[in-house]
Amino acid sequence: MANIYSNLTLERAHELFEYRDGDLIRKITTSNNAKAGQTVGCLASNGYLVVRINNVLHYVHRLVFFMHHGFFPAYVDHIDGNPANNRICNLRQSTNQQNSCNQRIKKANKSGFKNVSWSKEKNKWVVRVQTFGQVVHVGYFENLKDAVDAAIISRNTIHHEFARHS
Repeated sequence: MANIYSNLTLERAHELFEYRDGDLIRKITTSNNAKAGQTVGCLASNGYLVVRINNVLHYVHRLVFFMHHGFFPAYVDHIDGNPANNRICNLRQSTNQQNSCNQRIKKANKSGFKNVSWSKEKNKWVVRVQTFGQVVHVGYFENLKDAVDAAIISRNTIHHEFARHS
């Protein structure tokens, strides 16, 4: 698979943009709609900001990371989970697995807590945490607080600094 970023050099990125507190500011006017001094980025349907360079869409957070570190990692994780927060202190290199660990709670979640669900079979709360495609069964719990506490401890142990609790 070809890397769409391979033709973009660090020098060219710095010619085109200036980084200011999480935003990329256009340095060069390239069209009537793309003028020097403007903040770049259109909100894509997935919540990430994108910018077009040579007819190729680029994620702004990946460009910010590239401009600061000089390379494009396989994945760039937003530490706070906000895809519009592109401050360099909020971006870190990650693997797909690490990036998945830092996901927010799923909308379909019924317990209100990550990795906690109700087991009709056992009539108890159950905690399961996923890692490397495997589900780790943490245990069954009589009360919700104990289940939530166990989920937090398990995520911290399994996901380390990529653990997200909400």
